[in-house]
Amino acid sequence: MFLKMRNHLLSITHNKKGFNMNTIKSLIAIVLLLTLISSLESVHAATDCAAQSDMSTAECNALIALYTSTNGAAWSDSPDNQWNQDNSPCSWTGVTCSGLNVIEINRNSQGLDGTLPDLSDLNSLQNLYLSSNQLTGGIPDLSALTNLQYLYLGENQLTGDISDLSNLNNLTELGLDNNQLTGDIPTLPTSLVNTNLGYNTLTGETGNTATIKDSDWKDTQTVPPTNLSTTVLSDNKIRVNWTLIPYQTDGGYYQVKYATTSGGPYTNAVTKTADKSVNNDTVTGLTPATTYYFVMETYTQAHGSQQNALTSIHSAEVIAITLSSTTCPSGNTAYVDKTATGVNEGSSWNDAFTELYLALKPTYLSYCTNVTEIHVAQGTYTPGNLRTDTFQLANNLAIYGGYPTGGGTRNSDPATNNTILSGNMGNVNTHADNSYHIVTANNTDNTAILDGFTIQFGRATKSGSGVCNTNHDGRCGAGILNIKGKPTLENLILTKNTAFQSGGGMANLKAGASPILDNVSFISNTASKHGGGIFNETDQLTISNAIFKGNKAQTAKGGGIHINGGTHTLTNVIFSGNKAIDGGGLWNQNAILSTLTNVTLSANQPTGITNKASSLLLSNVILWENLNQEITNNSTVTVNNSIIKGSSGSNWWTDNG
Repeated sequence: MFLKMRNHLLSITHNKKGFNMNTIKSLIAIVLLLTLISSLESVHAATDCAAQSDMSTAECNALIALYTSTNGAAWSDSPDNQWNQDNSPCSWTGVTCSGLNVIEINRNSQGLDGTLPDLSDLNSLQNLYLSSNQLTGGIPDLSALTNLQYLYLGENQLTGDISDLSNLNNLTELGLDNNQLTGDIPTLPTSLVNTNLGYNTLTGETGNTATIKDSDWKDTQTVPPTNLSTTVLSDNKIRVNWTLIPYQTDGGYYQVKYATTSGGPYTNAVTKTADKSVNNDTVTGLTPATTYYFVMETYTQAHGSQQNALTSIHSAEVIAITLSSTTCPSGNTAYVDKTATGVNEGSSWNDAFTELYLALKPTYLSYCTNVTEIHVAQGTYTPGNLRTDTFQLANNLAIYGGYPTGGGTRNSDPATNNTILSGNMGNVNTHADNSYHIVTANNTDNTAILDGFTIQFGRATKSGSGVCNTNHDGRCGAGILNIKGKPTLENLILTKNTAFQSGGGMANLKAGASPILDNVSFISNTASKHGGGIFNETDQLTISNAIFKGNKAQTAKGGGIHINGGTHTLTNVIFSGNKAIDGGGLWNQNAILSTLTNVTLSANQPTGITNKASSLLLSNVILWENLNQEITNNSTVTVNNSIIKGSSGSNWWTDNG
């Protein structure tokens, strides 16, 4: 075989007889020559920035300045990192280039010891990582590095002020923690999404913290709660409600502050929250008939990853007016108008309550015993700010909607001067925080009247097990929940209400419940189980002049109405397009007698009526084109003057009795 030197100085032939002495001497000479060449190659000249072509001379000089001022020869990976050893700086360890510019320097944990030089000539630099070294002195002016996105100088021994970073509008991450920095926190760019200034001795407050997008400032809890709202409780109490900050683990609390003029000065409420998991606080000792402006602050005590106790900037203001003290109307009527600008006491249209729940407070009604009617102007009214808040009807009290703004002649048609009772409170863009039960009529008699309203967006979606009669709170009766009540309900539209269990539009529960409904419409309500429109387990249900359309019982029975027990009367009622697993229009079970007069059931799925263990009387009833069958029956049905027609190819009647 042949072995050739790369410099072609020598070639040796190996023959079959083996090596002779001359050959051995030649090999020794080759080894010595290679050793000499290697030693010569290990001697490197310092970088000549003017001679290199990787980047501008100025950028190269800035790299050499960093190397020199931080004792580069003693860096942990020297001399293997090639810094200041050749004229190819873009190939040095930790240097990344794009085109003819340096875009990243990464010398984390490499034993850099010294001060930082001027780096202004590295004006294309995007990422600078110099954490976990022994850097001393101050932070140089970095304002020329406008392309900087990541700046990490943490875990060094840097001192002095933080230089102005406000013009670094591409900066998204900043780590200056675990140094010896002092002075005021400077104005930071709003582009930041991750900031760590911990374990320094810094003072002041940064005003842009609350606008930083999903930042670690949230983890240090220097932002206040959001979505503030108020509930007026009396002439001297107002409850402030809010959305919690995303992270509540660290110790601390929320502080409500208030003032009688916008912008303050603010006074701390007497109480503060126990911790950061509380979403409301009641402010007491206020002056009647007074406008108050409320803000919130978050306080975080010092802890393991944050040396300093922090108080956030305050939230945006929210306004509320306390009730006038013990002011009752001269007549028997209290007034409610969303647009009223008076003293919010309900004595006239000008001084009307701006929220219906104020007029329904037991403290008000028990004091103003002369009030037997409440007149409500058009607008949208919510029962409060908590999911458990509700409009509770009261005996000897009639609530009439349909008045024009500012008062005038009432129109009982809910579609005219539309007066809406809505469960959509808090964040209006989601239904997750909607009221469990918009209206409740518990333990009322027929003098409790609700007339002329649209009731919508109730969400009885509280999880839990059991049936409605034993576990109804938050789960049954999203539009109206009636327990043992006998209210009079007239000229109502119940729409787009949803129940986790039963009774999307309305649930009537327990012995004694006997509501009277006249001129009502149940449209597009949903129950996960029974009774998309109405779920009824009561003594008596009386309905006249009603429409049940597009309601759903998703996994069980009674798309329009689910009846279980009692004696019931339905007159002049239309069931159309309702859906359920069974009894699309009406599920009638265990009823002593259900009487339907002038009732039409059409296009319901899968049947118009399912009658189980009940007596059913049909007079002047039309069952037409319901899917599969018009009636499924295993008990007694009496039919008078009625039209019952099956859809094409299906049976009109199934009788299992």
